[in-house]
Amino acid sequence: MGEHAGGDSVRQWILGRTSAGTSDPTTQPCCGGGMETSRSSKGGRVVIGPRAFLKGWLVTFGIWSVSTLLVSTASEIIGQNSGALVVWGIALWVSLLVAILVGAPLALVLSLLLRQVLNQWGHVTAFAIVSAGLAAATTALVLPGTGPAFPAILAAVVGIAAGLGRASILRNVNP
Repeated sequence: MGEHAGGDSVRQWILGRTSAGTSDPTTQPCCGGGMETSRSSKGGRVVIGPRAFLKGWLVTFGIWSVSTLLVSTASEIIGQNSGALVVWGIALWVSLLVAILVGAPLALVLSLLLRQVLNQWGHVTAFAIVSAGLAAATTALVLPGTGPAFPAILAAVVGIAAGLGRASILRNVNP
């Protein structure tokens, strides 16, 4: 029974619920449960709901997909018969797996760590910087022969996509 109670308290903490299972009185539902926020005398917190989380993830992955498609198309135009669009299709599937297995959990953990930060632009900045840093570090480790330019460019695209993805859910927060 102790394990169950502990599991419930973690789940309740993630969902922003009290031990009684009701919504915490310091939070207010917004926009169909997308996000909740509070600015009570106890201090506020931002809780990202499932709809807002999915929306942010889809915007982030959509921006990544379009950005990489543009680069691949330009590469195909510049160096005809380069096969860049075929490589893009393969890379997009790999990117989808990375976005699901790394990006979504990273976004969840980062959103939990930023709960007490009410400044939403701080969230946007944190998502952009952390995602860009992880992308640069991972690229430099996995593809060391690419030099410094490729990880920097990749980090910029990932950081911008993650920041815009987080910015896309700003309206889901009660003012």
